[in-house]
Amino acid sequence: VSRDYPWAMRRLRAGHAIVVARLAELPAEAAVDEASWRRFGVKANLTVPMTVDGRIEGAIALASFQRERSWPDELVSRLRILAEVFGNALAYKRVHESFQSAIRFERLVSDTLAALLTNDRVENRDRMIEAGLRDMALFLGADRATVLERIGDSAEFRTTHRALTVEVPAPADQASVAASPWICAQIVAGSVVRFSTGTDLPPEA
Repeated sequence: VSRDYPWAMRRLRAGHAIVVARLAELPAEAAVDEASWRRFGVKANLTVPMTVDGRIEGAIALASFQRERSWPDELVSRLRILAEVFGNALAYKRVHESFQSAIRFERLVSDTLAALLTNDRVENRDRMIEAGLRDMALFLGADRATVLERIGDSAEFRTTHRALTVEVPAPADQASVAASPWICAQIVAGSVVRFSTGTDLPPEA
């Protein structure tokens, strides 16, 4: 969308409505947008941004394919009100989904804990821990979940339990300082290690 309508997207991100009664009246900087609208047969367009929690999260767009037409200020105002209603509904949906997700996760944790507390056999506990890890990984959309145990007072760790949700390479059973010095140091210091891509890591990592 941004490639086909760069001018319109810039206006929407700035919180402005796109009011186009006829394509011939578009400014020169909207040449790419005009070509896209003509390609799809649009003769007039009205688009207003949809805001959720102060952030532009979408838009409501009206298009006329049969004729050019004007968009009165009253209609633009009404569409803005409708966009606000839809935005509030979307915000409520997100809060509700987040709440339901939190409840499901708490239930998962409670079920795992209850299973561990009511079973005394070590071999069964190991299976339950791995099952709990797998359920947690599936819930969070991860491919692998691992429990690491620190070796004495060193910065070395060994794997005690692991669960894989898909066919992915299993790491070494021991996390060494030589292989992962920054990560090991962070864990020993009690810090959370979190990154989405390798570029999120600091230079020292």
